[in-house]
Amino acid sequence: MRQVQVRADVAAVMAWLTDSSRREREWLPRVQAQQNVSEFSVTHLPSGGLRLEMLTRQGNLLIRQEIEDVAAHDGTIDRILRGEATRGRARTRWVVEQRITAEFQGAATKVTVRALGRPVGRSLGWHLLGTNDTATARALTTQAAQWTDFVVMEVAGHFGQDGADRNE
Repeated sequence: MRQVQVRADVAAVMAWLTDSSRREREWLPRVQAQQNVSEFSVTHLPSGGLRLEMLTRQGNLLIRQEIEDVAAHDGTIDRILRGEATRGRARTRWVVEQRITAEFQGAATKVTVRALGRPVGRSLGWHLLGTNDTATARALTTQAAQWTDFVVMEVAGHFGQDGADRNE
C-alpha cells in the first residue's frame, strides 16, 4: 500500500486517473521504448476504461500481460493485471489486483493505492502444494509494489505532493 496527499480536489484527481486518452498517450511511448515488446494493443472499453495488452520476449520466456480498468466509481478505481509467462511447455499465470481510492482531506486529497498479486489456475495449485519455490511469490510482490509506486509517483508528479508518502 502506498499513499500520497496532493493539492487538488477528489473530482480532479479521479478525472485525471480515469482519463483513458491521456493514459494511452502516456503508455505508448513507454512501451515503444522497450526493445523486448513484440506486440502491444490498446482497447477503449464501453465503460470508458482502458485495456492494455502486451507481449514481451525475454530470451526463451514469453510474457503476456493485460491491464484492465474493471470499475471506477465514488472515488475508487479497480484495475486488474493478468499475466502469463511461458517457457517451452511450462506456464505460470498470475493476477495483480489494484485499488486506487481518493479521499478529500481538508485542502488536499489523499490517494491510496493498494495492490495484491497471486498465482492463479494450475500455478496456484502448484504454489499451494509447495512444489514451486518462492520465486513466484517474490516476483508478484515486486510487481505489485512497482505498479503501486508507479501510480503514486504519477499522481504526485502531476498534482504536486502535499505531505510524505506512507509505505505499508
